[in-house]
Amino acid sequence: MKVEDEFPNIINLNGLKLEDISLKSITDDTHLDSEKLVTYAEFAQGYIVNNLAEYGDEPRLKKPLYIHTPERSILSFTFKGKENFNYQAILTREGDKDGVDLKSYFIMRNESGMILKLEAIKNGQKYGEFGSQNEPVDTDLYLEVEETLDYINSVKSEEWEN
Repeated sequence: MKVEDEFPNIINLNGLKLEDISLKSITDDTHLDSEKLVTYAEFAQGYIVNNLAEYGDEPRLKKPLYIHTPERSILSFTFKGKENFNYQAILTREGDKDGVDLKSYFIMRNESGMILKLEAIKNGQKYGEFGSQNEPVDTDLYLEVEETLDYINSVKSEEWEN
């Protein structure tokens, strides 16, 4: 399957092959090559469809974002669902050679931006969730996600100012 078929909103205005396109970090000159970008986007979309999305919803990739620093890397994908739901997948890497943690957050929001569902995975193991079976909000997990979202927003605003 061609990338254009899977993610029709990735617009290739330059006529380049998508295999030749990469996603540049907004913090430095690091690039995520197209193969990894597509792999991570497919993983994020698949997880959202299978675990968060309402029955029959087919979220479409709306916007990827890449933040890279030596201590931390974040890859964020925003998806637009049917109805009034938006989804976000945040894949993070924190640490250095001595110890690296890989965390993923999968978020479902309503049209006003309120988090309805959240699932978190750390180093391949699910370690938190709320919103699916009327369980109470895990405030520690919620704060962890809010901190990550705040970090993303602060880096974006710093980069747009420069």
